[in-house]
Amino acid sequence: MLGHTLSSFITPHPPLSVAMAAGGLGGIVGTPADVCNVRMQDDGRLPPAQRRNYKNVVDAIFRIVRTEGSTVLMYLPFLSALSVGSVGRVAKVDNNLNDSCPI
Repeated sequence: MLGHTLSSFITPHPPLSVAMAAGGLGGIVGTPADVCNVRMQDDGRLPPAQRRNYKNVVDAIFRIVRTEGSTVLMYLPFLSALSVGSVGRVAKVDNNLNDSCPI
């Protein structure tokens, strides 16, 4: 173990899998909030008879789940895009770090 550098022990697989998991978990938390955000912003453009009049994000989440089901809040292609996007960012940062400061 003596004489080895830190970079010889780090393989690209753990950082990439952690980035994919982080992107997926971030999407699981963020996607329902984004759905509510878009619906709350769009609510003002609807005619008064069609408005949902959400009180806040929590009210919006509960009402969406109650009326339309929980699958509406989890848009799977978006979640997978977040996972792939975070892996791409980690790969880019890792590549930049290796180019600028080799160990």
